[in-house]
Amino acid sequence: YEEGTFTPVFAGTGGTAGDSATTQSLTAHYIKIGALVYWSFGITWTDKGSWTGNVQVTGLPFTCGSAGYPSGAIGYLGGGGDIDMTGFEWFVPRIQPSNTYLALIKHQNGGASADVTLDNVTLPIYIIASGTYHT
Repeated sequence: YEEGTFTPVFAGTGGTAGDSATTQSLTAHYIKIGALVYWSFGITWTDKGSWTGNVQVTGLPFTCGSAGYPSGAIGYLGGGGDIDMTGFEWFVPRIQPSNTYLALIKHQNGGASADVTLDNVTLPIYIIASGTYHT
């Protein structure tokens, strides 16, 4: 059994943070029991910097195992900004296998899904999310 804190950071799949990318981690905790990790965070993103591509949240406390795509839940999205969901109904955080980051994936009721891109995001945003994964 182990518990602690970690530092999640918004990023993109391309580009760099540059001089201005700004993420404020208000709370980020984990509990690890055996190979199971429960995580939760509340973070604010106020500046994209030079990031491009798809949205990621990096800095999860342990590397995810290689099987499947564990996901979590978004408990709140706010902060004055928005994520453009045109054509989609909801989005979830999805942990990437064998990595320490999650992607934001938007879904349709019909089953189609797509990554949330930086072009879909209007800042500032505040997200509260949680989930589990195996190491």
